[in-house]
Amino acid sequence: MRHHKRTLMFLVLFWMILACSLPQRLFPTSQPQQPLNSSTPSNIPSLSPTVFIPLPSETPQPASASDWYLIQGERNADQPDLNFEMSVLYPYLVGSEHDYVSWFNDLIEEFVQTEITAMGGWGEDAAPPDGVSMFSEVYFSLPSSSNWDSNQDFGEYLAEREQLDSGQVVMSAGHDVLSVLFVNFFYLGGAHPGSYYWSLNFDFTTGQELGLGDLFVPGSEYLDRIADYCIQQLNENLEFDIWEEGTAPVEDNYLDWTLSPQGLMIIFDEYQVAPYAAGPQQVIVPYDLLVDIIHPQGPIGHFSEGE
Repeated sequence: MRHHKRTLMFLVLFWMILACSLPQRLFPTSQPQQPLNSSTPSNIPSLSPTVFIPLPSETPQPASASDWYLIQGERNADQPDLNFEMSVLYPYLVGSEHDYVSWFNDLIEEFVQTEITAMGGWGEDAAPPDGVSMFSEVYFSLPSSSNWDSNQDFGEYLAEREQLDSGQVVMSAGHDVLSVLFVNFFYLGGAHPGSYYWSLNFDFTTGQELGLGDLFVPGSEYLDRIADYCIQQLNENLEFDIWEEGTAPVEDNYLDWTLSPQGLMIIFDEYQVAPYAAGPQQVIVPYDLLVDIIHPQGPIGHFSEGE
């Protein structure tokens, strides 16, 4: 019931914002224009775990053969005194005692706790209109899944089927990688709701969280290649002039990425490459555009040149 109320609120606010943005759609500007009274916090911290998981002295065998399953967990962190409700849906692995499974679950727990702490602090500082409730709803999808669809609601999928086995959610392209994409949809006052994304890409062959650079040959200009393609796609698909600062080939612009069967998926948050009315953007970079710089022994080595 709470989700339905939030959805109704979002639809009403969305159409209000869309109407207000019509002049900007007709007369786009090439300069970024930060909104006044934006509900998006200006000091969003890095939500990626900062604790590096050390490899043991004797590295366990890869966990890909382990008989683990993915289920959905839920955490609520409401603050009634602030008229603030928060729910977090997250993936959790069960059915195996392999070290890598435990390490993945530890990373997820750190993600969840970081998000709850951050939103709790923002809720205390927020000033919504009288009588208006604040909320934060965190969802996730699994782009590495063999049947992944950008419109798939994995929360409903897991609720109906209870669990997914490793073969359904892991992408094997050299290493076995599970990609999780989170989104926080929230309202903390201001003119409209907001959202932002973050991701976790876990290598079950090595037991490590991946960085984007781990996919490519050291020293290769992978950010330039990815940025060029993203800029091309955004220019073709957006009704707005894109903001060059948000697409420049620097690491901070490409922190939100996942692996999918169709290609390397890059996510740009609201206000990163275009005004709020454009919404968040998603670009899938085909692997065949990257074959010459993909690390042959890396996580997606099967897509490298000559493989």
